[in-house]
Amino acid sequence: MPKKIERVWTALCDGVEVFRLEANEATRRVITGRRNHVVGGHYSMKMNAHIVHEGGIEERFVRVCDYVLGVKRIWAQPETIRMNVFPEFANEIYTPDFLVEHDAGFVRYEIKEWRELRPPRPAVGDEKAQRRWDDAVLLRARLRRIREAYRRAGLPFRVITERGIGLRWGDRDVVDEIAANDRWDIEPEELDRLVTALNDAGGSLPLSRCQALFEEAPHPRGVVLSRIPERIVYIDLFAPIRPETIVYKGAISC
Repeated sequence: MPKKIERVWTALCDGVEVFRLEANEATRRVITGRRNHVVGGHYSMKMNAHIVHEGGIEERFVRVCDYVLGVKRIWAQPETIRMNVFPEFANEIYTPDFLVEHDAGFVRYEIKEWRELRPPRPAVGDEKAQRRWDDAVLLRARLRRIREAYRRAGLPFRVITERGIGLRWGDRDVVDEIAANDRWDIEPEELDRLVTALNDAGGSLPLSRCQALFEEAPHPRGVVLSRIPERIVYIDLFAPIRPETIVYKGAISC
């Protein structure tokens, strides 16, 4: 078993310290041996490495970041902070699930299930439901303390649930299809053919027209969808992908 890493703390602001490793390596062990602890790894094309995640919602978040969001880089368990912001919670420790580099900067994310934060109100006498309710009250209070610590440090922090991922960042089936097609490489001249066609059409074309540009490829649809993670094209992430789906020229010029 690897030796426990000795934490060296650096001040972020009054009452908040941070511990980080080189290259934003994980500061907390995700694989702990707990039987109810679901752990997986997503191979990120953006990072050219596996990103460890805990549970299905975290995996979905990582896939969305890797394939459809304007994300440059993503790290799991990137830092640990020690908070002395509230006297009754001295030396409180917290590690965010992910650090994401967007075009506008870096954001720390905590991924939670909606039912963890807002469980149904318990019926009288339902002790199990009451425990879930009480745990949620404590969890929301802890997240408020964490948000305040990061606010004082001037660092963006967000809590995301499966509802937020679905409402803001695309339908699960659409994201999964894009992820499944993220392996179809093309030559530079073929890519130029797609970009030129989009430019000539005013910036958008139906998917069927884009696919027709790659009729010689084994999977023309996959060739086009593979350009979405590269941000060369984009589509509506909330509607099923069909031949009439409009493909738009993306943010990256080629």
